[in-house]
Amino acid sequence: MNPSSDAPPTSLGVSPSERQPNPPDTTPGWQTALDSLITSRIGLIKLESQDAAARTCRRLIFLAVAALASLFAWGFIVTGLIHLIHSSNDWQMHWIVLGAGLIHFLVALIFAVLAKSSGSPTFSVTRAEFQKDREWLHQLLETKKSVD
Repeated sequence: MNPSSDAPPTSLGVSPSERQPNPPDTTPGWQTALDSLITSRIGLIKLESQDAAARTCRRLIFLAVAALASLFAWGFIVTGLIHLIHSSNDWQMHWIVLGAGLIHFLVALIFAVLAKSSGSPTFSVTRAEFQKDREWLHQLLETKKSVD
């Protein structure tokens, strides 16, 4: 008696229950694609987070320099100029102090403006990739509905 053509061949000495199971399907499915998509997006967020942290650190350094420059400039220069101008011209002290304070306030304002100017927005690449992913998922859902 011949076995049917669609039945799997039997091996010598091995019962069907002892055979190895069929290897899993190695073709990438939607779960694998989704896993790789999420992994790549997490890596992108990590890179842009590091860039944002570096920019924030730079801003904080500019603000710290502006604050320290304002403090020391006000302390040393105002004191020295007040004594110099008052002793040489007999001007009133309050006008001298106001003028020196205004000059150093302008210097601090310049550093604050430098710290505020940022450049490019943060996470721009990630936002663009998420938008592409969103459009891709909508297309995927539309093709799935049309197939059903």
